[in-house]
Amino acid sequence: YNYISDYPKALDNFDKALKIFKTNGSTLGQVSAILNKGNAYYYSTECGKAEKCYRVALEIYRSNPVDESSLTNIYNNLGSACACQEKYQEGLYWFKKSLNISEKRHDSISIAYAYNNIGSNLNAQDKFDDALPYLEKALELKLKHGSNTEKADGYVNIAATLYSKKNYSKALMNLEKAQLLLDTSVYNNDLKRLYNDLADNYEHLNKLELSNKYHKLLRHLNSEILVKEMAAQIEQKDMMNEFSKSHLRDSLVQASKIEKQKAEIGRSNT
Repeated sequence: YNYISDYPKALDNFDKALKIFKTNGSTLGQVSAILNKGNAYYYSTECGKAEKCYRVALEIYRSNPVDESSLTNIYNNLGSACACQEKYQEGLYWFKKSLNISEKRHDSISIAYAYNNIGSNLNAQDKFDDALPYLEKALELKLKHGSNTEKADGYVNIAATLYSKKNYSKALMNLEKAQLLLDTSVYNNDLKRLYNDLADNYEHLNKLELSNKYHKLLRHLNSEILVKEMAAQIEQKDMMNEFSKSHLRDSLVQASKIEKQKAEIGRSNT
């Protein structure tokens, strides 16, 4: 559900998982569920809620530290949530903590995430020349060890930096490589970002027909996601209505039982 940008359903399932992990006493499971809840908030741009989830995950981990790979994820995610709220220095602090652990563990994909996040953090502060080497290192590791989605993300991040440096042709080359890797049948934020960046770069290169093509695809994508969000809201409302009806039926049955009990007590007293 996170992958297809259906965040309400994602959150619902993470909550269900969290209850089971609490019952089983699984620290790692609880950390994972809370981290993923934070991710759902982060992807839906509720960065304050995401940060709270990540901090809860960190406290649970500290109470029973069992797996350092979980700790690197917590630090990385905390940094992202801080950067999202323009707390760049704090974000950088968490990213570097994550990088230190990942390097000690020789965990290539976690190192790539840390490099990527440091680069994105510098990008957000308009430090494009400083950001690019980190993003290139991240892509190099993702190409060796990452999934297609992670590889595409690496290309898109480099393209964003090159776009900011007004190197539109080189940015476009990276976006086209990302397009070959992304699953274009899945309507999610990764695809939205790709289409938006393609449209912008083509526009700056004065290729207006191609720019319009991607603007149209982006509008279609946004409308599909909006329809899905509305459907989720309607489904949630229907569930609440059904719950209310069921609750009313149960209340009426209970009231009837109480009346019968009162009558029995009355007869018994007589």
